Amino acid sequence: MEERVKKLQTIADRHEESLDHISQQIDQERQERREGDSVEQQQRQELRKALEERISIAAAGGLSLETWGVVFFALGVVLGCRRRLNN
Repeated sequence: MEERVKKLQTIADRHEESLDHISQQIDQERQERREGDSVEQQQRQELRKALEERISIAAAGGLSLETWGVVFFALGVVLGCRRRLNN
């Protein structure tokens, strides 16, 4: 009987060690995922900021092109009217 109790105690100890090991692995995995999520969130914010800057620059560039288009159109109208008046 005493031998059976010792065997059961040994088995219980092994299971407890296994459960402790699994618990540590789970905690480590959880921590790694939290860190990974934090890094991913930071990368997404940086990417979003970069995209917003590029969109802003593209919009400003388009506005600049429109302004130059209006300027040249007005210049063409003035020069066209002047040429008609001279003829």
